[in-house]
Amino acid sequence: MEISGSWRNWYRTPLATGRLRVRVPQSPSFESGVLSCEFGVLSEEFLEQLNSLTKWKLDSLSKAVRTVIRRKYKDKKWQSKYGNMNKGFTESELKCFLSACKHPKAHLAFSLMAHLGLRVSEACAIRTFDIDWVKNKVRISTLKANTGDFQHLTPRVRTLLADWVRIHAKRIEESDGYVLYSDNPTSKRLNISPNWLRNEFRMVCHICNLNEWYDHADDTRNPRIDGKRRLHRLTTHSLRHYFVTKCYNHTKNPMVTQKLARHRNFRSTQTYINVDLEKLGQVVQDVFAPESEKQKDDMIEFMKMYGKFQQMKQIIGGGQ
Repeated sequence: MEISGSWRNWYRTPLATGRLRVRVPQSPSFESGVLSCEFGVLSEEFLEQLNSLTKWKLDSLSKAVRTVIRRKYKDKKWQSKYGNMNKGFTESELKCFLSACKHPKAHLAFSLMAHLGLRVSEACAIRTFDIDWVKNKVRISTLKANTGDFQHLTPRVRTLLADWVRIHAKRIEESDGYVLYSDNPTSKRLNISPNWLRNEFRMVCHICNLNEWYDHADDTRNPRIDGKRRLHRLTTHSLRHYFVTKCYNHTKNPMVTQKLARHRNFRSTQTYINVDLEKLGQVVQDVFAPESEKQKDDMIEFMKMYGKFQQMKQIIGGGQ
């Protein structure tokens, strides 16, 4: 893609595919006056050139990129496909799932994710020095937001972690302290990969008949996907959904739930909180049932009074 022209109107010029070329004013840091890069490969030189741009120029570039994205993918707006469906585990489903998981390392990872609300990458990245056994806390490195945070250890999780670290202390030390170390001799990774954990998750779901799906993903533009990819109701992130929903149902406090979920705003937390459809039905009954019963009682009382009125009318009429 090539974008050229003055900074006042360069984003209005025709767009082509291939390379990104942004013409900028001549300056000592821009000898050629052209800033370019191949898509997918951002060279250090390109990043240095970007860093030398003023805020106004960076804003103009950002607006132009967003404009191109909106035009190119205007018919691909993201929409939730599951509606009011519960994307999290229920208590019975989680119990069945953990019972069917026979791999000890995967079982520990899934337990940490369900009872600490961890993302799959966060669970894989825990090291022994992240765990504070005195204060019952674990430090969590969030790759998604590039931030660090702490989460309190429940007695059950503390026991699971302590037993695992004690039994596998030597292997963990050899893997640079990763609690969930890798056993793959052909991999350079010291810890298990999130994809390995996702594959284990899908296999366990298949064993305990929790592999239901609700729709297909739109992967027509993805060359790696052959055919339609199924969207399953339960994924590894459903363990985090379970944690957030459970915290909210217990506290009924949005701010506390947001802090425990480690979200920057409550809008993100709202997508995790699930209200059972049976509870929604009960709410409807509680709201409308009293009014319906009252109307029914009033109607019965009216019919009784009307019946007595007809009897009195007949008696009076017969007396005449």
